[in-house]
Amino acid sequence: MIDRTRRRTHAEETPARRLVRYANRHDGRARIVRTRHRPASFVLIEVVAAALGFAGLGWLSSGRALMGVCLLIASPIVVWIVIPITMSLLRVVSYTPAGPWPMLAYLGTSALVSGTFLARDLLATRRDESSA
Repeated sequence: MIDRTRRRTHAEETPARRLVRYANRHDGRARIVRTRHRPASFVLIEVVAAALGFAGLGWLSSGRALMGVCLLIASPIVVWIVIPITMSLLRVVSYTPAGPWPMLAYLGTSALVSGTFLARDLLATRRDESSA
């Protein structure tokens, strides 16, 4: 079992966590922002923005530039281009039984998933910084 009170060695880190640390390697100024604000404020920004179709704003404001930019580019493309084209190709009009529910389901799901992963990442980062 891994003792969480000490810093993990390179061999104990998972490859996914190593990749996240590498992607966030140049967030020097973001540490100041993360210590001044509670993680809940970044998660709230992310959930509200993702529910409106612009996931990634919470990631950007918390200093996670790579993930934030990727989500900020991909999310509006999916919400405002891919889903409407798919619905029109399937002949789904807003007055049919399906209605706007596919888009609303995607927005709600993306908000919950993105907010959850941001919260987990912020808590892991805070735990790593406090143990260092």
